[in-house]
Amino acid sequence: MELSAAEVKSVVFSEARKGYSRGEVDAFLDRVARSLGQFEDRVRQLDQQIRHYASLEQTSQDRAGAAEELIMMAQNRAKEIVTRAEGEGQSHVDEATNKAAEIEDEIQQRYRDFDREISTARDTAEAYIKALKSFEKEYRDRMRAALEAQLRLLDEMKVAPPQKKPEQPALPEAPERKYERSGASQLVPLEQVSASRQAETSGPTPLPAAGSVPAGVPPAAPPPATLAEASLRAPANAEIELLFAAFVDAYDRGRADAFALLFDADARANQHQGRAAIRGEYDDLFRRSQWRRMQVIRMNWRRVGDTAQAKGEIAVRTGLRDGREHEERLSVDMELVRRDGRLVITRLDQRPGAP
Repeated sequence: MELSAAEVKSVVFSEARKGYSRGEVDAFLDRVARSLGQFEDRVRQLDQQIRHYASLEQTSQDRAGAAEELIMMAQNRAKEIVTRAEGEGQSHVDEATNKAAEIEDEIQQRYRDFDREISTARDTAEAYIKALKSFEKEYRDRMRAALEAQLRLLDEMKVAPPQKKPEQPALPEAPERKYERSGASQLVPLEQVSASRQAETSGPTPLPAAGSVPAGVPPAAPPPATLAEASLRAPANAEIELLFAAFVDAYDRGRADAFALLFDADARANQHQGRAAIRGEYDDLFRRSQWRRMQVIRMNWRRVGDTAQAKGEIAVRTGLRDGREHEERLSVDMELVRRDGRLVITRLDQRPGAP
């Protein structure tokens, strides 16, 4: 039977003689009641703590269950991620393998293309070198022909010391002479070609004596006293040959300035009048073409007074910058005259086809 503090306080004893002192008994009961009250308070506190800890334990168990569920979910999620990562990794590996194979194929294709380009470049370089060697040989031949023509011009201009003589009569007109192309640009009279061919079969020809005049070359006139007299002198054979060689060389090399200087200041070439207009026409042609080749097929010329007239045929090949090539044969009608001691072209007519 439980005893509470309230029961201790409310207990009533009957009175008897020779019993305990009532005051002492009440005081003791009061102490017992207070102790029981404190004990009851402690019991209540402990009971509250027990219930609190019980609720905490339940909460912990609930949380532990939730944690286990979270752990399970995390493990499942991790397995899914691992599985997907393995699948994606294999996919990446396959993709990388395919990409590597594509890169290898592309590298091999580029190598083959590069090898073809190298072969093409090598062939082009060899062709260019061959063309350069051919041009070098042709240019050397032209230079040799020009120097030989210059030497012949110097030989023709050798004269005796000036003496006081009466005024020389005008030179008679020279007969028409036919020229044949010899070498790259040299024009040689047909009679000299025949003589040289005969000399090749009969043996070397002795050199002429000093001061003698070669056959077929008119005697040189005394040196002119003034520039005007030099301008009136008829063109010499070597001068005409030298002019033709310079004409072909300037055309092939595309030198518009040098080509224009071969014409008189008031010359006429085709439909153009004046040196500046002629230079503009050929400068446009030189800029539109990458290379040019002129070949003198035949050229007949004759001297008339102080002029020389030439008619013949040339073949012209042109390589345009767009890769096309053009070739044509032209008939040529040309007139030469001496200006200020220099032989220049005063008229040039070119038409397609032979004359």
